[in-house]
Amino acid sequence: FDTSGWPWVRHWPAEAGLEAQFRRLVWLGATADGGAPTGARAVAARLAVAALLATFLSGAVPSEDPAPGTEPPVARALTHVQRRWERDGLVPLSRDELAGAAGVSVAHLSRLFRQEYGLGPSRALEWVRLRRAVVLLTRGSMSVREIAHAVGYVDQYHFSRRFRESLGLSPTGLREATPEVQAAVPCPAGLVRLEQVLSAGAGEPPVVSAGAPGGRVTR
Repeated sequence: FDTSGWPWVRHWPAEAGLEAQFRRLVWLGATADGGAPTGARAVAARLAVAALLATFLSGAVPSEDPAPGTEPPVARALTHVQRRWERDGLVPLSRDELAGAAGVSVAHLSRLFRQEYGLGPSRALEWVRLRRAVVLLTRGSMSVREIAHAVGYVDQYHFSRRFRESLGLSPTGLREATPEVQAAVPCPAGLVRLEQVLSAGAGEPPVVSAGAPGGRVTR
């Protein structure tokens, strides 16, 4: 059969194929006299050598595992929440601020939060603040206005509206309810785990104190 149309092949030296390829690329990239190629071929050869060196140093395919000492985006966002709440009290945090702390887009952080806790970040953190309000309403003597400020609501009426929409009772209604009703207030799946993450290392869950809006967290 006719082999005239087949491509030309070059016999490799006795050394291993990869070593021979690397040696030829180095030769192609040379610029010395004596017939060594220059110009576009030399530039292309140098780029190929650089690519091979990068492969040898860092691996052919980047690892999917996070680099040592780094945290996943949700963990970075929650670390930021802990620091802000320690410093400023239980203030609401915007999605943009949380995404910036996590180092990802708002949409990506929302997806990750929903996968982990069943809610987007802003709504999940509001639920945590409302759950703190439940504790203060059922175990303390602070007024509804003081509690609203303690969990990050400047406006008592806005707090009451969000509380009723989320828990089905007004703050006063929950305070006056029977222990059975108080114990039955709804809680989204995954929220208890989120509270535990935010309280990690504290021993006891954080308690908020009265004062300025977003009352400071105390241990």
